[in-house]
Amino acid sequence: MFKVPYYTEPDRGMTPAWRNEADPAFWRGWLTFDAIQAAPRLHRPFLMVHSEAAAIPQGAHKFYARLTGPKQELWLDNVTQFDFYDGAAPVEAATDAVAAHFRTTLGSAGEAGQ
Repeated sequence: MFKVPYYTEPDRGMTPAWRNEADPAFWRGWLTFDAIQAAPRLHRPFLMVHSEAAAIPQGAHKFYARLTGPKQELWLDNVTQFDFYDGAAPVEAATDAVAAHFRTTLGSAGEAGQ
């Protein structure tokens, strides 16, 4: 079996409460959606947090290059896809970046809620 700690180790994602199953109806939309082609239609401020060690970094670079609105990116070193789920340092770096992005783009909570 592959070494994928998030799915194979109980102290990460492998928990007894999780039934390893999904509704197959979601596959078609997930497999056929082309985010890179959709990117030019996004005009709102955009923040991407990613890593060269995470899933499909070359696709993330292509997607980011095609964005037409205000954009910002944060690339974290040596962070795997699974580390973004529960790694303290990557999660903190990502959430700090997202919070700063929202403060900048949405203004105060009162304005954002309207």
